[in-house]
Amino acid sequence: MKVVHIFNEINFSGAETMYANAAHLFQKENIDLIAISTGENRGNYVNIFEEKGFKLYHKPITQFLKNILFFIKYFRNFYSFLRIKKVDVLHIHRAQYYWFFALCGYFARVQVIRTVHSTFNTKGLVYIRSFIGRVTARKILKIKFQSISKSVEENELVYYKNPTIRINNWYDTNRFYQAKNSNERNEIRKKIGLREDTFVIVTTGSCNQVKQHSEIIKALSIVNKEFDCFFYILVRAA
Repeated sequence: MKVVHIFNEINFSGAETMYANAAHLFQKENIDLIAISTGENRGNYVNIFEEKGFKLYHKPITQFLKNILFFIKYFRNFYSFLRIKKVDVLHIHRAQYYWFFALCGYFARVQVIRTVHSTFNTKGLVYIRSFIGRVTARKILKIKFQSISKSVEENELVYYKNPTIRINNWYDTNRFYQAKNSNERNEIRKKIGLREDTFVIVTTGSCNQVKQHSEIIKALSIVNKEFDCFFYILVRAA
């Protein structure tokens, strides 16, 4: 089986990390993994994907809004790519242009999955376009929509009337795990200067606006008036 993942840029983030960490599980099942970056740049995580055995392609789509001929040529070539590579599953992570990628998958007789990674609340004409896009993608192009959490699943269903299959995001338990016992826990706390009764919050992943770390910090400024809290943000080293 061949699976193609469509990304914008392949950058360090939750989705890319999960697929890199799980690559060996798919490969054990004789699944070939192909990743396509469609942004202006390939991204800062492509080396990791290469190490994990992904076959990488860079097909930037930045010109197409300015040139209808480029638009037609781009997706015609993408359709040919799916046929030539004999792709079985097309997994679309990039929200923008997903409908056109799915259209190519439909005509190439490929099973198409689109993962919804966040709660989108569009307004006005954008909402109408988003709603119609989801309905036609599901009813006509036979897309399977996937959501990454309960909140995303509920938002898609309530806001867009779009039922999804929920597959929760996960984390690497080989890197992040609970202390074996209270002694180990307390020893680690001493090393980093934390009291035994300090309430610790840890978040992992990229640090960007959509994560709303600023809201957590604002909330902690209130909570810290009542008891001692500490907030760790774990990000990937350069």
